Amino acid sequence: MKKTLLSFTTLCVLSSVSLLAEAADYYVSPTGNDSNSGSIDSPLETLMRAQDLADAGDTVYIRGGTYYLDNDDISRTDSSRAYVNEIKENGIRYIAYNGETPIFDFTGVKPVDRRVVAFLVSGDDNTFEGFHITGVQITIDYKRTQSTAIRVVNGDRNLFERLEIYDNMAIGWYLASGSDNQVINVDAYRNKGLNNYSHGNIDGFGVHPDSASSGNILKGCRAWFNSDDGFDLISAGTAVTIENSWAFYNGFDTDFTKLGDGNGFKLGGYGRDGKVDYPVPVPRHAIYKSLAVGNKASGFYANHHIDGQDWVSNTAIRNYNNYNLLSTLADNATDVPGYAHYMRNNLGFGASNEVVNLGPSSENDLANNYFDLDVTVSEDDFISLDESQLTQQRQPNGDLPDITFAKLAPGSDLINAGADTGLSYNGAAPDLGAFETAPSAPQGLSAIPANAEIHLSWLHSNEPYFSGYSVYRSTDPQGVYTVLAQHITTTSYSDTNVINGVTYFYKVSTSVENGQTSALTDYVEATPESPVPDTAKVASIEISIIDQHASRGAESDNAINQNGKHFSLMAMKRFGKAVVTITDNFGTPIANAVVSGRFSGTFNEKQSVTTDEYGIATFISKKFSTSDVTFGFKVVSISSDLTDGSSASNTKCDVF
Repeated sequence: MKKTLLSFTTLCVLSSVSLLAEAADYYVSPTGNDSNSGSIDSPLETLMRAQDLADAGDTVYIRGGTYYLDNDDISRTDSSRAYVNEIKENGIRYIAYNGETPIFDFTGVKPVDRRVVAFLVSGDDNTFEGFHITGVQITIDYKRTQSTAIRVVNGDRNLFERLEIYDNMAIGWYLASGSDNQVINVDAYRNKGLNNYSHGNIDGFGVHPDSASSGNILKGCRAWFNSDDGFDLISAGTAVTIENSWAFYNGFDTDFTKLGDGNGFKLGGYGRDGKVDYPVPVPRHAIYKSLAVGNKASGFYANHHIDGQDWVSNTAIRNYNNYNLLSTLADNATDVPGYAHYMRNNLGFGASNEVVNLGPSSENDLANNYFDLDVTVSEDDFISLDESQLTQQRQPNGDLPDITFAKLAPGSDLINAGADTGLSYNGAAPDLGAFETAPSAPQGLSAIPANAEIHLSWLHSNEPYFSGYSVYRSTDPQGVYTVLAQHITTTSYSDTNVINGVTYFYKVSTSVENGQTSALTDYVEATPESPVPDTAKVASIEISIIDQHASRGAESDNAINQNGKHFSLMAMKRFGKAVVTITDNFGTPIANAVVSGRFSGTFNEKQSVTTDEYGIATFISKKFSTSDVTFGFKVVSISSDLTDGSSASNTKCDVF
């Protein structure tokens, strides 16, 4: 069990920009105008005008809707290409506004005899996030060629995130030169050449940095139904890293007509043209925790690379060749079985050919792969092989969808069959393949509401490397669940940040020491409520006498028994008085309660009185005395919507 997390890749941090003034925001909209100010109420029309106005540190918000571009939007041309959006300034964020979906449609951009570059990025430290690119055209129909949706030339430390690039006659994302660029959670799909001349040139991702470049990473990306390859790293001058990415159905049209090469991940090679002009040392590309499914040729392909590559914890299913490790000698002309490859924890199933063109273990570093272990892979090893899951919508944060496809079934002997490579894992050892078996979610989750709080409880986890629980909450059972608490080591939690009358939904997950988290539990719900009164009770009884002069009939309360004093007024009528206060069990006065009470002693009579709005019932005896009196008062019963709890403190006696 790894307790210290290592990573083969460290995502570079975009360099900070010193700002001389407060960062500004600009807005573009399909209904905008480039003569506008660029405010949210007066948006611009084009990104090029926004770039003119923005400085480093500023943000250009792209409103939702479709931006239809044509030849008038071309920024410049050279002998072979027409560039539409030329991003050459530094440190600007181009992001979709507030969850909206901007779509840049380049169908109308058709320069004669030139390739189209929808976005040329030569600036540094820019961010591109949340928009779609479609309709990029090819107008050259007589030779091999391709357009590009995004082309990076000498751009460093740029971030491309949550983009969708589809239905183009163009490579989705292309790097010619530049360092420390990150491509995170980007989809490139259904990109296809114009005809047979260009079908073999259109990849989802083409990563071909020159020898001055370094540190470029693709992570969480998907490529499918691209007419050539999903990911292509041919002729790269420096190493490229691919992590946690998927490639499927490449080399096919959407009806599975065969088109171009059709490799899922093509790592390296230098054309096998006999030219010894490749970089020295030859870069070792690395691919980790990635998935290749149903590609026309190979799922993972070394592409005649000189020297080896690093292949760790990948899964290949139902490709023609799951793994093709073909190498070339230093003459860049002679193909040989793959050598100098580092392969760990790789998994495959269902190919026409599982592993081809791999040299002997004496020439490679091979261990704990499905083809060199004493295991047999079958359908029973997987929770699901339903390929329709591959195109499911991404998670709200942009991550790949949480699917069961190709994940190992409980009890599979492929679980914990891997070797420690520094990547995080759960259990005694890494699993084979791209998907590590997650820890089990907690069982027995329950929620009990109370006044302004909800109490959660669940059963203790039996995970051997358990580190804690996380609690998630939502007000919509199908909505987004936000983290409420983390690193809980007990099996209960009280949520006191709730509003009475609002229904809350909760889920809980388990974490283990390597940081891996289980799936969330099914939700439970609870609605906190203000406590409901259930008892009517006597809060207080105060007794006194009322003196009434016989001659005038006047009343005086000066005979109230206070501080133990006794007053005796002669020649007066003396009446008994009892003031009773009725409340519920939370101390709230109860109006309209019928209180039955009895005077005893000098005044021996029973009465019923209804409480006023303050919960007070005032009793005055009908009988009177003209001398000293001794009496008491007892509440016999209370009639209200609540249970009678009058027995507590319901009697008062005194002498007057």
